Amino acid sequence: MLDGTLETTRFTEGPPQTSSVAATMHLQFNEARADSREVVIALRDLADNTLAAAQTLEQRPAASSPEACSPGR
Repeated sequence: MLDGTLETTRFTEGPPQTSSVAATMHLQFNEARADSREVVIALRDLADNTLAAAQTLEQRPAASSPEACSPGR
């Protein structure tokens, strides 16, 4: 878990409105190893209410290869 602040900026009529709330980022890796390829991330406020639903991020070696990250691709 990582404690911090979630900042949200809303663009409506007039100047942008920014608000912030104390939050905790929950990270759950699918393996205990340092090279774990998947993590589930969720954001909660101090009362444990969900600020952002859990999302799964997955490392895909082919997607981060130099060829895939080159300009013009």
